[in-house]
Amino acid sequence: MFKKLALSSMALLVMAPVVASVLPQTTVSADTQKTTAHTIKAGDNLVINGNFSDGMNGWNNGASEKADIQNEDGTTFLRITAGSGFGYATSQKVKNLVPHALYKLSVDSRKTNLGSIGMETEFVLSNSEGAVASKAPLVSSNFTTQSVSLPSDSKGELMVLLVENPEVGEGYADYTNIKLEKVDSYRTLDLVPNK
Repeated sequence: MFKKLALSSMALLVMAPVVASVLPQTTVSADTQKTTAHTIKAGDNLVINGNFSDGMNGWNNGASEKADIQNEDGTTFLRITAGSGFGYATSQKVKNLVPHALYKLSVDSRKTNLGSIGMETEFVLSNSEGAVASKAPLVSSNFTTQSVSLPSDSKGELMVLLVENPEVGEGYADYTNIKLEKVDSYRTLDLVPNK
């Protein structure tokens, strides 16, 4: 398991800059009023359309045939299906953050594996200085909230990525309620099951 995790993490380190250079960029400004820089308050969601209620607005999509906006019991979410070919990524670049400040990415996700080999997918928070934090959705029929944290880079930027390894497994993953917020201090981030 540790070998698989190490290989997966190494693949992300290599893939994140490639994905960032290949995909068109949606730029999200944390200072939407453009009046003063760095007026972000703890708790403000800096992701546009994190619940996908407005389709793919605010998101760049690397393989639209593998992504589908769905609604189940009043919850709208992005479904990513496994496939072959190029790696799949949906991304959103957030700019005008406080440089080197800590930010937390929270994501409600779930995963369904089909076949004997499960799908490899992760949500990722990265900066241009090579720092990466990621987690894989849990295999479940219920959404679970997971979080990662990472400081922004010296330019005050972070990239949110939803990625899928096209060469491993079959299945699909669902993502919703994606939230990026500035936090005031480093603290432990735990799993929170949704009801």
